[in-house]
Order: sequence, then structure tokens, then C-alpha cells
Amino acid sequence: MNKDKNNIKENEINNKTNKIYETINIIDKKLDEINKKINEINDIYIQYEFNRNLKLGLTTSYLKFQIEVLFNERKYYLKIKNIIMKKFIKELYNISEFVILILISLEDLDIGLENDKRNIMKKILKMKRMKNLNVAKINELISIILNNLRLNRDFLNLFENFILEKEQTNNRKNIHSKNLVVNLMSKKNHLQLEYEKNVNQLSELVDYFYDFSICIDKQLKKQELLHFTLK
Repeated sequence: MNKDKNNIKENEINNKTNKIYETINIIDKKLDEINKKINEINDIYIQYEFNRNLKLGLTTSYLKFQIEVLFNERKYYLKIKNIIMKKFIKELYNISEFVILILISLEDLDIGLENDKRNIMKKILKMKRMKNLNVAKINELISIILNNLRLNRDFLNLFENFILEKEQTNNRKNIHSKNLVVNLMSKKNHLQLEYEKNVNQLSELVDYFYDFSICIDKQLKKQELLHFTLK
């Protein structure tokens, strides 16, 4: 079996996923800073607004304006975070389910080797779709997908070894079953393509959100309006 085709770039996927986590954490930190600033200004606003000895109406109007701007910035950051989380996690769920479907189809192969098949199948990890979206969910899904892709690869290796052994046995015993090997290899190659597709989809998904995270980072550093109202 071609090792390059079966190669899962786990370190690269994990490193890029960590960058995505960092970006989400930066957004959370910004949200926390905004909330603290809103509370701080609110306290001052109340103090000034109800001070009957000093006429601070104009001052409080600026404080109110600052709070409104901060509310708008908070809404923006929450929206960006939710968009990232929702899309990324949805696509991870889809990939995870496809990988499990391939494993189930491999289990159904009538090739014997039941103990080997059971040892692979019992290591499958699953995760139900949930509404609560957080970074821990992304981390868990990535780990599950990588685990199940490794099992998929092990199953393909098992299937290929079965085919090669069957061919060697038939040749040794002079059993004319050329079509058998051809048919088995055709089935194996189809499953191989599905496996490669899932590996590529995971890599492309992580690459996309990695690039997206870099863009978000650059944009966060240029948020002049937020800096003006926050610092």
C-alpha cells in the first residue's frame, strides 16, 4: 500500500487546530475586556446620572454613547465567534460520520479475520451532535476523527494483506481464480479512495479555518474603534 496516500498529517492538523483555538481564545478575551469596560462605565454613569449637585448631563451622554459603541463591538465579536464555531464543528461532525460509515462497510467485508476486525471496531470513538459549541468540542472531534482515520487505515491494510495472502495461496495451489483478486482489489481501491477523501477533507477544513484565523488575528489588531472605546 502506498504510504503517502495513507499518511495522515496529524502534527500539522493539531498545530493548525491549536492556532484556531488561540484565535477563539483571543476573541473570548476581547469579549471579557468589553464586558468589564461596560460594567465599569455603567457604574460611573449611574454615579454621575444621579448626582443632583452637579449637572453632568453632557458627560453622561458621552458615557452612554461609549457604552452603545461597546455593545455594538461585543455583538460583532460574538457573531464572528459563533460563525466560526458553528461552521467548523458542523463540518467536523460530517467528516466524523463519514469515517464511521466507511469503517462499518469495512467490517461487513466477508474476509474472515474476525478477531482482527473486532479489535479494530472496538476502538472506534463516537460523538453525538450537541447544541453547545465550545473549543473543547472541537478538540474532542478532531481527536475522534484522527483516531477513526487510523482505524480506517488499519482496516485497509488488513484487507490488502488478506488479498495478497489469498493470491499467494491460490498461486501456490494452482487455483485459477484471477478474477477474485481483481474484484477484491477493485473493492479495496474504492474504499481507499473514500479514506483518502476523508483525510483530504479534514486537512482542507483545518487549512481553511487556520487561514481564516490568521485573517481574524490581523483584523483584531487593527480594531481602532474598539481600542478607542476600550483603552
